[in-house]
Amino acid sequence: SLNGTFTGTGVSNGIFDPAIAGAGMFTITYNVNGDNNPCIDGNASGTFTINVTDLDAPTADANQSFCLIDSPTAGDIIVAGDNVVIYSDANLTTTVDATTGLVSGMNYYAVSTNDTGICASEATVIAVTITDPSAPALTMDGGEFCRSDNPTVQDLVNNFTGSGILIYTSSTGGSAISATTALQNGVTYYGASVNGTTGCESSERLAVVAKVEFCGIPEGFSPNGDGINDRFVIPDIAETFPNYSIEIFNRWGNAVFKGNASTPDWDGISNQSGTLGNDVLPVGVYFYILNYNDGQTTPVQGKLYLSI
Repeated sequence: SLNGTFTGTGVSNGIFDPAIAGAGMFTITYNVNGDNNPCIDGNASGTFTINVTDLDAPTADANQSFCLIDSPTAGDIIVAGDNVVIYSDANLTTTVDATTGLVSGMNYYAVSTNDTGICASEATVIAVTITDPSAPALTMDGGEFCRSDNPTVQDLVNNFTGSGILIYTSSTGGSAISATTALQNGVTYYGASVNGTTGCESSERLAVVAKVEFCGIPEGFSPNGDGINDRFVIPDIAETFPNYSIEIFNRWGNAVFKGNASTPDWDGISNQSGTLGNDVLPVGVYFYILNYNDGQTTPVQGKLYLSI
């Protein structure tokens, strides 16, 4: 041992202490006195430089939120600093690369490092929350529409409960379709909800098979030639039941009209031979039997009112 001593800024009890010196370049002198060492004649000294780097901790919002549907990773954490390294533990032993998926409710620790990676700053703690709204719910019979109403995607949206409803034609991915898009019978649509606070979209989508068919049978008509409701029309029945047939009777049980997809809608004049004449039949209640003729739908009976 040379039994020398160190002197210079930051030296305490013979040891250089960066916490005392602070950041900067420091010249340290090592002095050896020959009086205490027979191997040295006289005094000797040498100098060397110590560079102390004081890195600022990265800056970041302490609480950061992400959407599950975006599959967030550590690379999505917003943090500013020099050569930032992110750790998953407070002891800074396990680094997290940019492709590692984030875990909701977990703290992550970001530090700045110098170019060599030897020095590191204090850690900035970042708490992560991942949001996934619930899929929307559909009201009873919310996927059924009347073709005569020309339903659109907006009509389907109105039948969902939830916030910020978006409609897709696929269970994942793709783009939401316009609210003005016409609904198609038999097509499966998928509804997602959007959280109004976080802006996150639900990762799950609710599937709905749209039924766009004819709806209901009118209760009456007025064949008076005014161009309004002059015929007894069952909207779109021929498109859904192309083999349908209908019979209409007066109150005495006489058939006054028989029709199908090939005949014009009833204009109030009998198309059955007999003594009913060629004029519009009298005002009153008439009765019908509607056969769908599709092999599965039960025929229906009802009444309608002919008025002038």
